[in-house]
Amino acid sequence: NIVTAEAVYNFQPNKSIRFEAEHLWADADFKNWAGGTVELNLNDKYSFYVWDIINYGNDDTSKQKHYYNFGGAYRINSTRIAMNYGRQRGGLVCVGGVCRFVPESTGFSLSINTAF
Repeated sequence: NIVTAEAVYNFQPNKSIRFEAEHLWADADFKNWAGGTVELNLNDKYSFYVWDIINYGNDDTSKQKHYYNFGGAYRINSTRIAMNYGRQRGGLVCVGGVCRFVPESTGFSLSINTAF
């Protein structure tokens, strides 16, 4: 079972803050998880975020996992440059319909996307 809530508050037409909270109840694997996101969009060019998920429900406390991540993005015309730091949960990651297996890791990430 999972429950999620999301809210967006617009300061101005081009400035907003978004909050998201999630909770997962499970009886198998790592059991219960909780997570949250805060995202600040300053205009159509700059955005910043912080998110965190924690596996607090595992009976074996040495296997309880905590994944945090924070970063930002800059957009100019059709190009987006993003940088973040945090822990990546290992497993299958799907973005835009493309899925790949990634190992668990901690560190910096930089991505550049453009459309032409």
